[in-house]
Amino acid sequence: MLHDDIRFIELFFSYLEKEGIEFAILRNAEEVKENIAHDVDMSIDDKKLIEAEATVLNVANVLGWNLHLRLGSCKDKLNIKSYHFYKADSEQELIHIVHFDFFPAFVWQNYVLLENKEILESINYKTIYHEVSKPIEAIMNLFVSLLHKGCIKSNYKQNIFNVFCLYEIEVNSKLNCFLDSQISVYITDLVKNKNWSAIEKNRDLIIESIKKNARTRIVNRKKYLIEKAIKKQGTIVDFETAIGNDPSSIVAKLPDVLGRSFSSGDINYNPSKMNAESKVRGKNAKQNLYRLLSIQNGYRRNVLMFINSFFVNFYFVPKYWIKYRWQIARGHLVILERYYNNYYLYTYSRFPKYNSLIDMFNFVLIKPDVTFLLVGEANKDVKLKEEIVSNQKQRQIDHMLMYKKKYHNSQIIDISEPVEKIVYNIAVLILEAGRDKIERQ
Repeated sequence: MLHDDIRFIELFFSYLEKEGIEFAILRNAEEVKENIAHDVDMSIDDKKLIEAEATVLNVANVLGWNLHLRLGSCKDKLNIKSYHFYKADSEQELIHIVHFDFFPAFVWQNYVLLENKEILESINYKTIYHEVSKPIEAIMNLFVSLLHKGCIKSNYKQNIFNVFCLYEIEVNSKLNCFLDSQISVYITDLVKNKNWSAIEKNRDLIIESIKKNARTRIVNRKKYLIEKAIKKQGTIVDFETAIGNDPSSIVAKLPDVLGRSFSSGDINYNPSKMNAESKVRGKNAKQNLYRLLSIQNGYRRNVLMFINSFFVNFYFVPKYWIKYRWQIARGHLVILERYYNNYYLYTYSRFPKYNSLIDMFNFVLIKPDVTFLLVGEANKDVKLKEEIVSNQKQRQIDHMLMYKKKYHNSQIIDISEPVEKIVYNIAVLILEAGRDKIERQ
């Protein structure tokens, strides 16, 4: 973590203290102090979530940080709230990222394991880095990954073992808030014997005990998921290239720059899935359609052309709602390749009679938040299919730039530059697209 990062965190904490907003770091407090961690998990007084959000946004504005991703709502006093900030250093071509996760309560599905007051009742106030009690930290480290992923993170195991041994009474007291007393003792014994596999194998038994003993939350989960899906909180990106330019090398390097907000698991790259022609009709079907159109005349031919255009333009809609929308709702980065290619370069050139209809489709079609038009000679780090003739590639680039205004939020990227510079420029534009989306909401 660099100086700007730690200054942001410390100033935010000091503002919370001055305003009397109770808070505590939930895990990895030492790493935050040592300027290593950029992800700050903390619990905030659930009665002052709105004030805490206003405070972090105010501090960011004072220090020149930009909010590019916000997950959750302060009206919801149970589920996590996330705030991802970035600051771009154009001179060094570096992007600094810090994000805060507010946990008002410890919740899993419809069940409250620990309420806000139970998390914040024992806080270490020795420094500006208010720390949650050791038993609470160990319990959350144990159960968060166990309940969500079915395993216990290896880097937390030693800390969990130490705390369960030193604070056994306090740990069992907290476990009894959401587990049978017998299950609490059983888990404590397994931890003290470092029998992690047995805990993971008994996950279903633990979940059964949670459902029996934990407090159910008032918020309807189905309503919560629907509201979450409606908010398009992540970012959807499209790479438009001439055939032969492969953006996969660029995409592969994005986690190195954006990893603190979009890790490799949060970047969903779809290199060929948007080829509507091959997906809807198949490779041979495309040739058969051309052959059919060439022998048809009049009304029948026009109907077939319209059907073809319809599939090309609306193939993405069900795909979006079935798959991509939910990835975006979770705050992921969805990357498409050549989404607009068939839409303009193919349909416009072959069906000029229907261009006005295609423009009407474009008005209602779901669009990426930012579209990158990759032009120029490919850098050696960017894969290039050698069989593509250069003049054919240039012709496709010319067509792409001709329809530039029709692409939503289009940005021209010269891929003849060093790949590190390309990745930095693209990463900044992706973060700016997220920032602009938040400002519009």
